[in-house]
Amino acid sequence: MIDIKKTKKLIICALACGLTCICAMFTIQIGIVPISLVGLAVILSGALLGPVYGPISQILYLILVFVGFPFTAKLLGGPSYLIGPTAGYMIGYVFNAFIVGYIYHHFGKPCDSYFKRMFWFVVGAAMGTIVTLFIGSIWCYAIIYKKDFFYAIAFGTGPFLIGDSLKIVIIGLILPKLEKILDL
Repeated sequence: MIDIKKTKKLIICALACGLTCICAMFTIQIGIVPISLVGLAVILSGALLGPVYGPISQILYLILVFVGFPFTAKLLGGPSYLIGPTAGYMIGYVFNAFIVGYIYHHFGKPCDSYFKRMFWFVVGAAMGTIVTLFIGSIWCYAIIYKKDFFYAIAFGTGPFLIGDSLKIVIIGLILPKLEKILDL
């Protein structure tokens, strides 16, 4: 017997992976690590799909990059890309989707109030983003480029905070409509 809910989640999971692939290619090069739209797709996948299917969509993205699909800021792929300077951020996407999904689905979605739901969404999205930026910063600047911890955090997070905050606001505005359309 086919479980319609599970099938629907798997289809949305694949679409979230595709959205991540597309968003990763829209970038502004500011240094070693570009600013991209990928955070939007990662947070959205966690919020829509929850703590299981959200991270799965990001693992699928990493698998596609690993096998060579050019779904990255530099339009490159392959195993070597997942050990380069941006690998920590990419690995962080999985944790980000999990954190957003867990917090929003366990604390926000059960709430009757729109404002309480959005509060928990913002908390989850902010925490997930912080974890992604932390992992990425440490990997890129401290491990790859041998900079000290404070330098790594400053240069690995600072340039992204305004853009990531804007992404959280945008998703917060469209999330209730998407949940209704997708019946999630």
